[in-house]
Amino acid sequence: MLDIGKRLILALFILPLLYELNNCERKLGIGMYYMNYTAGPKYNFSVFNYKFYNVDNKIVIYVEFKLYEDTHFTADIKLDMLRANDKKMNLLNTHQDGCNLFSAEKSKLRGNMLDIGKRFVVVLLILPLLYEFNNSERNLGIGMYYMNYTAGQRYNFSVFNYKYYSVDNKIVVYVEFELYEGGNFTAHVKLDMLRANNKKMNLLNMEQDGCKVLNGVHSSRLLKIIASEIIRVVNLPAKCPLLANKLYIVNNYTLEGQSLPSFIPPLHWVIQTKFKVNNKYLGYMILQGNIFKPKTDSTKLKT
Repeated sequence: MLDIGKRLILALFILPLLYELNNCERKLGIGMYYMNYTAGPKYNFSVFNYKFYNVDNKIVIYVEFKLYEDTHFTADIKLDMLRANDKKMNLLNTHQDGCNLFSAEKSKLRGNMLDIGKRFVVVLLILPLLYEFNNSERNLGIGMYYMNYTAGQRYNFSVFNYKYYSVDNKIVVYVEFELYEGGNFTAHVKLDMLRANNKKMNLLNMEQDGCKVLNGVHSSRLLKIIASEIIRVVNLPAKCPLLANKLYIVNNYTLEGQSLPSFIPPLHWVIQTKFKVNNKYLGYMILQGNIFKPKTDSTKLKT
């Protein structure tokens, strides 16, 4: 369950970082202060010159070379990042066939290099966050302060009860329901995150065939993560239809604060889900909660 929680938080909070990467104002520069080539025992260049310079917060590199002997070539690439504490973290260590890299037509080469540059930025910026996610101390909590179901014009429940509680920096949800009329069902799920400036950012907005969810088919990785844990704690059938006059129970779906990486800022979130059975609208449920820094116990004596 902890792994499921980690993947859920990863989906919830790495995606906004990628969103910011694409949309925020660029306020950083990149520079280079060293470039050197060391030849091996066999020198195959009749011409080999290179230079670089830094200007306007960017790097420009020039290389020219001519070979004595025609050849296929490969490249072993290693990328390390030196962190503020001078510890080295390896981000890339790969062996590449250079001929395959440049086999694309020249008209496509610019696009290929742009894609490579984007992937490099993702590797450079996101992997350190994943490293922190796996290694930093968990010091955040997750809570829920609102849960409500609003029925549509047609009420299809003979039994419908729900409750939740937030304790020890985790959420626990319990739901039980029994249908007058069984059948196939769908769920339209919308997930929004409320940022510190009160702006809403939508992370998920889609309709999912509930029967496919029961069969393990998901049109969204995020929904798969959420649904997998719900299915684990509910007595739903392995396939549709849902049965009439059968009590179904979501038995203490739990999301724990220790699954949260430490770099996530405090924020509020809202999940709204609209339900249909046999393509007939039943109603919608809203969940609201927050992510926060737990309060320390000031009553503890210092040693």
